[in-house]
Amino acid sequence: MTSLERHASAERQPDWQRAFIEALTKPDAALLGIEAGHQQRLDVYRNNVWASLISALEEAYPVTRQVVGERFFAALAHDHSRQHLPRSPLMMEYGAGLAETLHTTLTTLVETRQVSAAQLPFYAVDLARLEAARLVAYHAADAEALVPTQLAGLSPAAVMELRFSAHPAACLLRLEHAVLEIWQRHQHADATLEGLAIARPERVLITRPALEVQVTVLREAAALLLELLLAGETLADAAARLADAHPEQELGPLLAPLLASGAFRAPT
Repeated sequence: MTSLERHASAERQPDWQRAFIEALTKPDAALLGIEAGHQQRLDVYRNNVWASLISALEEAYPVTRQVVGERFFAALAHDHSRQHLPRSPLMMEYGAGLAETLHTTLTTLVETRQVSAAQLPFYAVDLARLEAARLVAYHAADAEALVPTQLAGLSPAAVMELRFSAHPAACLLRLEHAVLEIWQRHQHADATLEGLAIARPERVLITRPALEVQVTVLREAAALLLELLLAGETLADAAARLADAHPEQELGPLLAPLLASGAFRAPT
């Protein structure tokens, strides 16, 4: 929701309701016209609101929290929650944009010379993007995923003229760091990053063809093919552009895993 949309929504609310919401968003703000005892109850309610937002962020970004540390994440969540109020009453949907807040925070620390860039885990920004995408995929709308057998009855020419639509849970991330393995290692209590080339770019596909979220690292050629298809190009046009960019790659071995991944919605 943009600031203009929030303003328009606020204009449709009674004065007392707007004042109450405004009081909730500002620490220690008083609400005029209520008794002192009720003011104390407002303080308790306001603290509960902020605590629930911070708790939602902690649940949504468990590995990012491990990487940056409890105290740092608590401060980050505090700042983010005050800059980004929920757009939905469903707290499971709260937390979008934390990666951007984290990047801004880390960059500010470097620019103000409080710490050097080498001392900060900038890869945690990509990690937060991955965790956010996993959360979105988990809660995405259900839809039947396209499977290769659904194309078996089509002629090769008809297949090449197909346009594919994205499954609601599908997302392609272009990341600057090898964060999938970082995420996987942190599923264990004794996680270390020893031996891992962190500064290795990854192209990551997130899908949920059934009940479980799946994360797959793609080669650059496969990522390009997926981007072209999700942008609405026919398979023939996408194949032509793929051949220009990666003449050494064959279409079939790149397309087959994408079709099997659940990245595309089944035709209706």
